[in-house]
Amino acid sequence: MIVLSQENSGAAIARMNGINQAKGDFVCILDADDYLSDDAIDLAMNKMVNDIDICCFNVHITNSNGDTNIFDTAIENWPINGEKAFFLNLDEWRVPGIFLARKSVFLEAYSLYKIKENNVNDDEVISKLCMLNAKYIDMCDGIYNYLNNPNSTTKKINYNYYKIINTSLFMNEFIFEKHPEYKDKVISHKISTIYGVLCRFRKWEKNLSNKKEWIDLLNIGTNDIKLTDVIKIKPWKIKLKRLIQVVLIKKYLREHR
Repeated sequence: MIVLSQENSGAAIARMNGINQAKGDFVCILDADDYLSDDAIDLAMNKMVNDIDICCFNVHITNSNGDTNIFDTAIENWPINGEKAFFLNLDEWRVPGIFLARKSVFLEAYSLYKIKENNVNDDEVISKLCMLNAKYIDMCDGIYNYLNNPNSTTKKINYNYYKIINTSLFMNEFIFEKHPEYKDKVISHKISTIYGVLCRFRKWEKNLSNKKEWIDLLNIGTNDIKLTDVIKIKPWKIKLKRLIQVVLIKKYLREHR
């Protein structure tokens, strides 16, 4: 076993350092509070044949009150194409982002997304890019037990949370360049991200010492959002939700110039 220590630079960079040190051809990420069923790795490895580059686990989410929910995947027939999984996950997680994958898939994801600073959710971007790099993705019966701890650092005030807009801007540029046919999904994801940041800003505003940085990035992220693009989002329920969010975002920023 190799134990690595480093300055706190975010989950994605910590994982990158670990992956670079890994000696084998396969990698599985396990966060500190979580645990795998005893057979999870064996069941996943049994799926890693031919063109399968990623094997997802069944994710069981346990809340602080002890209730457990099972991640409801959108896929009925496995395996699936990696690009399909990537775009299914763009606006919301519909394919489990917790998996065993070939090391080469992780390395390619990091080469596409060069992390320069801790943007809070860089690890999520890497997981999605892994799916894009995978030829096929399968699912096993191994269980990943995710503990949803409300007292964890991710649930406390995070002064840098606004930086997740940077990852949304990256995805926006990356996909527009390579897959313009998914423009509506990209815009929907971007609006959802910015609205989530605004909600946290309003919740934490009295305790934030870097309000200007939040407002500046909110403005940058919102500048090129046009209602003419939003109305092309499908289905109509999501379109209506995103239209309302855009109006609320622009109204708030206009009032706080």
